[in-house]
Amino acid sequence: MENGTNMNTTDEMLRQIKRVEPTPFLFTRIQAKLEEQFSLRVSKKMAWGCAMGMVVLIGLNIWIFNHHQHERQDDLVQQLNLVESQQIYQ
Repeated sequence: MENGTNMNTTDEMLRQIKRVEPTPFLFTRIQAKLEEQFSLRVSKKMAWGCAMGMVVLIGLNIWIFNHHQHERQDDLVQQLNLVESQQIYQ
């Protein structure tokens, strides 16, 4: 019961608060500050650097993948004791 009384008292106190009129253009100023704070500014030099880095990284990954794939095929041939020479077909 005491909890209900506290809630009523709190509600009455909240109802006594008067509404305040905001200053003109408050929302516009807040919006401008948010845009200024969250705007992403990347220089062209940084963008090109990142792009070139990605190209190098992708190229390196392709080279490593192809290089290791050839090694795996050679290992498979050796593991299965297959004849690597083409003598049979001549």
